[in-house]
Amino acid sequence: MTACSFCARPRGDVRCLIAGPGVAICDACVAVAARVVRGAEDATPPCSFCRAQRARSQHTEGELRICNVCIDLCAEMLCEEYGLDVFRAAPQLPRAIARSRNSRPPRG
Repeated sequence: MTACSFCARPRGDVRCLIAGPGVAICDACVAVAARVVRGAEDATPPCSFCRAQRARSQHTEGELRICNVCIDLCAEMLCEEYGLDVFRAAPQLPRAIARSRNSRPPRG
């Protein structure tokens, strides 16, 4: 995948892009989805990442869905790889992503 399936930002415009089966989500969308699903309880169609039909909430963008379990896994990956806590730093995330982009070595 070369772009986030949820926001369509290309790989070069995001800090991290996590791929699932035919779907990808960027760090910013993980943060948004985390805020949306916290506390909500409803049955929804299967998650686009794990294909599980969970009774717990999912964030949806069009026909794409990501469940709370996959959000937690993506958030854990972002924390381990980049030291980014999307649950605490969500409001500061755009600034953190901008700083990360500015400090990245050029791709070549």
